[in-house]
Amino acid sequence: LAAWLLSAVAGWEFGTTWIVASLLLFVVPGTIAVIQIKREERADALRAAEARDEARDTGDREDDG
Repeated sequence: LAAWLLSAVAGWEFGTTWIVASLLLFVVPGTIAVIQIKREERADALRAAEARDEARDTGDREDDG
């Protein structure tokens, strides 16, 4: 629908407008979502590693006791 409306308003060919609209409406938001998901996964992995390190350090101190 967006491509059809833009082609009518701008006077561009429908095919070209469809390609541009598809990129803007699907590829760009999808790429942003994937980047955000990967960023969150890295943050979760870092938090888990820090928690493991902290637990290991706490465990070592209790064993020295």
